[in-house]
Amino acid sequence: MWVDAEAGPEATLELPPDAAYIATARIFGSALARHYGVPEGAIEDLKLALSEACAALVRGSGERMLLAATPLDGRLRYRVTGGALPGAGPAEDDTPSSLASVGLELIRALFEDAEITAGDQRASVSFSVPAG
Repeated sequence: MWVDAEAGPEATLELPPDAAYIATARIFGSALARHYGVPEGAIEDLKLALSEACAALVRGSGERMLLAATPLDGRLRYRVTGGALPGAGPAEDDTPSSLASVGLELIRALFEDAEITAGDQRASVSFSVPAG
């Protein structure tokens, strides 16, 4: 769905809280990136980040996820919103919360503008890629 946002047209996709839909998020995000002229190397990082963000939110709760992308100032800004994140601290084992933490740290390493907001009920992960 396209929505007029403050920054420009926003594309959104709502997904069930099921890991089976992570591939759908990757396809949606990469198709938008190609449409906006994002370099192919950045698209691979984008797909990895979308997978990790969705996986962390799926582990967190049964809330539906919302993936949004907005073009702004030569960049394409992605935001994934869903249920509460199971943990955002450093990973020490292979529990769901520590696995989510590893994925979130990977997103922070890939995108210097990454923002991760974890509330009691809802959480979001956002980052941007350069658009052509």
